[in-house]
Amino acid sequence: MSAFEDFVNLELPRRAALLTVAITGFDGDPNVGPPAIISGAPVGTYYQQETPVTLWRKQPDLSWKDEDAGGGGGDVEDLTTAGGAGTAPLGDGAGGLAMGGVVADADVGGSTLTGHVTRLTATTYSTVRDNIGATTDPGTGNDNTEDYSVGSRWINTTLDKEFVALDVSTGAAVWTQTTSSGATDADAIHDNVASEISAITSKAVPTDADFLLIEDAAAANAKKKITIGDLPGGGGGGASSKHAIGRLYGNVSISAAQFMTTIANRVIAYPWKLDTSRTYDALFARIHANGSGELRVGVWADLNGNPGALLADSGDLGNVAGMQSGILASFSPSSPDIWLGVRATAALQIRRSAALFRSFLTPGTDDTTDGLLKLAVFKAVGGGGALPDPFGAIDGMETSLINMPALWARPGS
Repeated sequence: MSAFEDFVNLELPRRAALLTVAITGFDGDPNVGPPAIISGAPVGTYYQQETPVTLWRKQPDLSWKDEDAGGGGGDVEDLTTAGGAGTAPLGDGAGGLAMGGVVADADVGGSTLTGHVTRLTATTYSTVRDNIGATTDPGTGNDNTEDYSVGSRWINTTLDKEFVALDVSTGAAVWTQTTSSGATDADAIHDNVASEISAITSKAVPTDADFLLIEDAAAANAKKKITIGDLPGGGGGGASSKHAIGRLYGNVSISAAQFMTTIANRVIAYPWKLDTSRTYDALFARIHANGSGELRVGVWADLNGNPGALLADSGDLGNVAGMQSGILASFSPSSPDIWLGVRATAALQIRRSAALFRSFLTPGTDDTTDGLLKLAVFKAVGGGGALPDPFGAIDGMETSLINMPALWARPGS
């Protein structure tokens, strides 16, 4: 029995041996005429044939088995060459698992940080500190002084949230949440969170140029921007508001059952405001019930707190129940302060206003006569035909809501 056969009875597994002795004049199958150094090698020894490249291993029956041919199941712990980490097939021998490029402690400078390894260059690596057992969210103080670096991960195991570091400057670390509940902007407005808009800084005096965000119902609710001035009947601060073309502007009636009865041959007018950037092409009144006589709507410029020059006359609107309009030669007021009025030649029921009005000429105070608010003015005008121009001296003031007509003007451009 060869002395090497005693190795058959050694306890296994054990660290495999690698035959590294230079062999002159032999590069072939170790089962066919090998030199003594090969045939006498201990069980478990590996022999690397160069041509063709074949890895052999000595078996317990003293034969050599081609590991590349399958059935290996090797237990090599490390293969190295003079150049550093080597590559050798492991496992079943059918290509196996390459060991080249394995990162060891030495590759990261002996770092003891708990985290993950990131590759910096082809041959250098770095350990990035992670915190995978936190119970709170990271803050600005979890920075480079605590060995965190860009790319560090932080997991709040209490709230099931993960964060990644984007900046670790001292005292100003920036961590962003990566989990689904926080993947969007944390400062966004949400559809299910209360009091987000009320917490935003207010603008004391909005202007027509201020922007609003809308979802366009005519375009599958696509988000679009508009200005306050674009709103129908909208407008910011100041004397006038931007009126939309084709809409009616005036006061709103309370309900179909609430109306006033005109006094024959009396014109009644009240203060109103129109947008001076628009021209107006029609005036409207709603007749509550069929009647008789003539009904006209007019617009007067202001003259020191009373109606002055006539700007528009609707012409005869008739006396048939329904919304009646008079088409005008378009006009545009030079001042937003105007007077809107109506005259009937007979007692006629028309829709009344939902609100009382006072003079617009003394902001912040009530323009009074005998302690009464100046809500509307009236004067007697005999007969039909054109409305008075100018309005002329007033006969009195109307202070009762039930005698306030509801009238409208329509912007044409």
